Amino acid sequence: MAPDKVGSFAPEQFTEGGYFDDKDCTIVKAEVVEFDYAGKSDAICALAITLREDGNDDAEDDRTEYYKIGELSKFTPSADRKFYVPVGSVGSMNKTGKGALFLKALKEKGFEMSKLAKGIDGLEGVHGHVNIVPMPEMKGIDKKDLKILIFTKLYDEAAPSAGKKGSTSGRAKKADKAEATETKVASPAAASSVEGAEETATGVIVGLISAKGGKVNKSAIPQIMFAEIKDAPLRNACIALSGKTDWLSSSDRPWQYNGGELSFGE
Repeated sequence: MAPDKVGSFAPEQFTEGGYFDDKDCTIVKAEVVEFDYAGKSDAICALAITLREDGNDDAEDDRTEYYKIGELSKFTPSADRKFYVPVGSVGSMNKTGKGALFLKALKEKGFEMSKLAKGIDGLEGVHGHVNIVPMPEMKGIDKKDLKILIFTKLYDEAAPSAGKKGSTSGRAKKADKAEATETKVASPAAASSVEGAEETATGVIVGLISAKGGKVNKSAIPQIMFAEIKDAPLRNACIALSGKTDWLSSSDRPWQYNGGELSFGE
């Protein structure tokens, strides 16, 4: 027996999809995550920004937008999802990427970037107006058909929703919690302090060199670690180690490192 209420299978009754555009809203959650476009592409490091429209306190209607920071060969989320951690020679996101453009728009509208010193969750509680706008034109890059959802206006007051995420009281509680808890990032320098990181990273790299016939480029390592190491803190620590030249080139390693290439000795 069919349920009392069901969706139609008739094409003539299908509706058009809507866009989260031209709305007043509040950022209720902000994280750095791994995102694979619902399995449609390789995973990337991205900002995950969850928005709640003014006047709608139903969390099921929240909209999460993902803004690319960079490939996982360059960056990975920290264990607490508050930061992105460089794992190679590049230290920060590209200024033409969606993550950078989203943050740039906030800064231009008056957001104090110092609020992100303890993590991207410093965006939670931001209240303003969003619009879908074209990506800016870049020299040598055709972005005329690409669009991005950004804040085009910021409001001084919190959304009128007492006791909900995004209210002034909620931001105050978050600030108190941030003061009481020191943020720790899985940086390359501290990566070896994660239990089992060096042993696990060495095992994965040795397996990769063997699979590649005795030689592998350093840039190929993070993607393999991402695929093979399921525990996030351990994976982040291993990826951080793989981007540390002095660790890769140490005489304690079972490989030789030269010019970005790892290989077994003759």
